[in-house]
Amino acid sequence: MFDQIEFLSLPESPPAYEIRDLGLLPEGRLCHAFAINSQTSIVGEADMEFGLHAFLWQNGQITDLGPSSSISSKAISINESGYILGTVELTPGSDRISCLWSSEKLINLSGLGISGAGAKAINNDNFIVGEMHFGDYRAPNAFLWKYGQTIELVSPFVGGSSAEAINNLGQAAGFQTSLQLFDQAFFWSENKLIDLGIGRAYGINDNAVTAGLTYQAKGLPIACLWENFRRRELPLPQGFISSKASAINNGMEVVGTLTANDGRKAAFLWKNEYSTDLNNAIDQTIGWDLQEANAINESGQIVGWGFLEHRHHGFLLTPSDRSSAQIFKTPPLIQTQEMAAPPIPKEPAALKKNPSFEELFSESIRSEIKR
Repeated sequence: MFDQIEFLSLPESPPAYEIRDLGLLPEGRLCHAFAINSQTSIVGEADMEFGLHAFLWQNGQITDLGPSSSISSKAISINESGYILGTVELTPGSDRISCLWSSEKLINLSGLGISGAGAKAINNDNFIVGEMHFGDYRAPNAFLWKYGQTIELVSPFVGGSSAEAINNLGQAAGFQTSLQLFDQAFFWSENKLIDLGIGRAYGINDNAVTAGLTYQAKGLPIACLWENFRRRELPLPQGFISSKASAINNGMEVVGTLTANDGRKAAFLWKNEYSTDLNNAIDQTIGWDLQEANAINESGQIVGWGFLEHRHHGFLLTPSDRSSAQIFKTPPLIQTQEMAAPPIPKEPAALKKNPSFEELFSESIRSEIKR
């Protein structure tokens, strides 16, 4: 009787994300993607015959940002206007400098008061955050650059600090090292700094929700969020012992990296209260091993890097079901008297429109790096 029953298997669900290889530069074998904007412009670093170079990926084309005369360069952030933030090493053994790609020009940001190679992120108003290097015994200090002025965010008497992310309200997040050598995450807005506790903040969205990592009992890092300035740890998928959150969008989607007990790494997404190894969300027959997810835009597109044919390749993940990536609003932050959110910065009327970098960079102090 049972021999005559035909068992039907349920159809497999289609992959949740479509994956695209960003390609390699000429003579290259490596590509890492670090940032993406809403126009699906992607930046990062890729190698060439003589070193790593910053790249821009648009419309299926990867372009070397150079300059060709540099030893190495790296693009780390891009805003909606297409300004690209990064670093450049011009000669062997020279100090790296922070730079900005604008209208096919490469501008040395030291002329704007941003010294060293510590620039980390740029928002849509062209505000820049990072860590200021002083060139002496002092530890680097978190800074915000806006309207041509540099603001130190953290007391210089701590053991060093870095602003890692900035949202479109001008609020920043990062971490400082205490004199007891503990990493402490922070949130900054309008000259007020809030200590978020042990950990590091690497991403912030426009609802002032911050993402990064804290430490478990055994000292292993674990990805976390700070909502209403209160921490919540993100669950680890089975088989992994630590994690780091690298970025968060306004839809409360978090991306980052997982680490297993044997050192194996995997890119992950946290969404709707679940953490997912992104290798399980793509077609697993095409040979990708996704290692790091570094950024996510408001459409839910994710960039990072992974192994493909035994080489480091940058990837772009696009949700297969576009409706699943629709932005949803988070509820207003519940403010308590002791931890009220700092007000949104209000600039003087004369400074409402952020001048362009070209306007600030007058001919007398211009320091463009020739391509």
